[in-house]
Amino acid sequence: MSDYLYLERPSRRKMLFIVEGVKERDDFIHLIFKAYPEINVAENEIVVFGSNIYNLYNKIVQEYDECWDEEDVDLAFIVSKMEGSIEASRKDDYREIFMIFDYERQDTFFTGEKIQRMLKYFSDSTDQGKLYINYPMIEAIQDFDGWPSSAYKDKTVSVSDLSGKSFKGKVDKTYVSSVIKYPQKIAKKVSDERIRERILELDFCSDKANVMDLISNLKTKDKEGCYHYINNLICAIKANEMCGKDYWATTRSLINAITRESIRKANYITRNIYEIENQKLQDIYSEISDIEILELQNRVSECQEDGFVWVLATMVFYLADYNFKIIVN
Repeated sequence: MSDYLYLERPSRRKMLFIVEGVKERDDFIHLIFKAYPEINVAENEIVVFGSNIYNLYNKIVQEYDECWDEEDVDLAFIVSKMEGSIEASRKDDYREIFMIFDYERQDTFFTGEKIQRMLKYFSDSTDQGKLYINYPMIEAIQDFDGWPSSAYKDKTVSVSDLSGKSFKGKVDKTYVSSVIKYPQKIAKKVSDERIRERILELDFCSDKANVMDLISNLKTKDKEGCYHYINNLICAIKANEMCGKDYWATTRSLINAITRESIRKANYITRNIYEIENQKLQDIYSEISDIEILELQNRVSECQEDGFVWVLATMVFYLADYNFKIIVN
């Protein structure tokens, strides 16, 4: 008898998001869903796989053999087994399944064929699941120095830097990184959760007096440092003309802009055209092929000496697939 207990099937209202690691979930995925509450994703709908896409590939092969893409692969079941859950999950429990993983060109198990087979097979969120690949990794979403970011079009990472530390260190200093990591920074400086929430709800167009008035209630010894950190971020946001009514509105505006630029970048990689008006982006997006992007990335990264990977976080394409209107409004 199976070790897994099958209970009555829940409603297929739920979605399942399978992400590579805890950092991806905490730093990026949670942030996006907090900025887009209409998507309504619950905490238990985001599952950390705990390893990279090539280990997931191997798990699929173990379960279904080498001809797995001729079978009806149940990702939810595979992941629930890895999680060690006594209550096994099935894909029929979910209305949609999404996977968000890094390219991992430097991995010893990398082959272009493996990842291409996965992209071809996992192409429909309502069936087997939808796979999004970030090039070279999820931190690509941060690689914007300011706004507008015309330099993003040509941003690449050399094959020799694909181990991660160099790229992560570079993007950790960008404007986008400062916005994305704002809640984490505040959490380290402010122990009172109610004050933290109020800070995140702060009108980002408020003046310095309002900021100081809010943090005057802090128990932290570093009130002055906290004030300067918050004020510097607000100044950067104003300079980039993305000032929302609060942190979440500002973040939403920023992610919308990142998604639009990422669509332009994907079109530039595959069609060599970057300058596209917002009203034409949806038509352009419908013609973009994730397989073609992968093939081009594989080609330009073949050479160890002068190969490179185009910087592109396709995880934000989930928003375009969910409802394109939200990224252009």
